Amino acid sequence: MIKIGSLILTLSYFILANISVTVDTPNPSKGDLVTYEITAQGQHIKFPDISHIAQMPIISKGTSTNISYINGTPSRFISKSFSFYITNDLIIPSFIVSIDGSNYQSEKIILKINNKKNNTIQIISTIENKELYLSQITQLRVTIIRNPNLKILDI
Repeated sequence: MIKIGSLILTLSYFILANISVTVDTPNPSKGDLVTYEITAQGQHIKFPDISHIAQMPIISKGTSTNISYINGTPSRFISKSFSFYITNDLIIPSFIVSIDGSNYQSEKIILKINNKKNNTIQIISTIENKELYLSQITQLRVTIIRNPNLKILDI
């Protein structure tokens, strides 16, 4: 019985020691900010050094770490996010992440530019006096422009 339990624990460790990739905007428009995120689980994780994604320069990078204990066993998740502005269709290549001495390869992601116009609203704000001092009163004008074909319930 103990051998079966340790076999299941060992197999679950290798099954769970993997990586996943996500993109926050799967169907972006030209000029949109896209965030690509790689998440890995394991004890000793080494991510690749990414400064460009498909010839697009990285605008910002971020790291998130989550450590949890399940039945006394630590589980560590690390996420690296990379943001860039998209200007054309591109393929995000697969990257190799080292987890506990083994190399894992991420999936490729294909991003295609959405050429449809957004059916969203546009908010424009203007201020009367741009150089204010403390407690000075001024007028702020907010203009909301929406497509006439857009239903209010869709907003």
